[in-house]
Amino acid sequence: MAFRLDPGRALGPEVLRVIRHQLAAAIAGAQDTELAAAERAHRARVACKRTRAAIGLIRNCDPARWKPESKALRRAARAVAAIRESGVLLETLNGLDEQWGDKQEARSIAHLRQRLLARSRGKGATAGVRAPLALFAKRLQRVATRVADLAVEGDDFDLIGPGIEKTYRRARQAFRRASRDSSSKAFHTWRKHTKAHAFHLELLQAAWPDVLGNWRRKLQILGRLLGDEHDLVTLQDWLAREWREKNDRRNVRDLLEFISSRRSELREDALELGQKVFAEKPAALGRRLAAWWATAADTARQTRS
Repeated sequence: MAFRLDPGRALGPEVLRVIRHQLAAAIAGAQDTELAAAERAHRARVACKRTRAAIGLIRNCDPARWKPESKALRRAARAVAAIRESGVLLETLNGLDEQWGDKQEARSIAHLRQRLLARSRGKGATAGVRAPLALFAKRLQRVATRVADLAVEGDDFDLIGPGIEKTYRRARQAFRRASRDSSSKAFHTWRKHTKAHAFHLELLQAAWPDVLGNWRRKLQILGRLLGDEHDLVTLQDWLAREWREKNDRRNVRDLLEFISSRRSELREDALELGQKVFAEKPAALGRRLAAWWATAADTARQTRS
């Protein structure tokens, strides 16, 4: 089932349907033993983030009910963060292998990759990923059980409008902070809020598929730029923290310098795109989306009557 709200249906029940479906998808992702652990963690975390984004649409309507559930989802996702990190390190190294260095440097990357693979396949590795994934699924099942008995009333865009504006405002403010502050934390915060805003546009895409689809693609490009930059930070931190072998220190040092250079390029591209994506003020964006949704809802009702 697509991650979309149907403009022909009442918004309250629609948002709740999406929340329940994404919770089920997150649990299924964590429990899918046909997939590698890193991929299971990735799929589960994405579905978890989508659930939190859907909750963000209605959280202000009843904070006492929804804020604890959002926190519970964030806590659950932390249980599998380390598993996902191992996969990210390998994927990032594979990407660098195509971009950086000569044969000697390629051998250094291969050595690093083998070390990561050995760690993921070492003694106790299987049990080490099984427990966090089981804990993740258990925590999400508790949320799903609580949500199963809830109801969300409302058919007007006013139900979700404040949540959309709030998320976009946070992403816009985070973009401005990242423009002034070059810290990894500032760019990571910008990335998180940008992804939440992109999820909201995905939910609303039926309001005007062509326009919102194009807008989402720009956000997806921005998300990939920020995601690649964050993955390089993860690899950079791992190398600086754990690599101690004297024979490869020079090559690792060169790799760290290349990573810093690549991060600068990604940030420059992201900031340039951010100026376009976050040019509009939150209130203006909210009014425009509300008008598009109202038109789509009227059309849907006329078609079904």
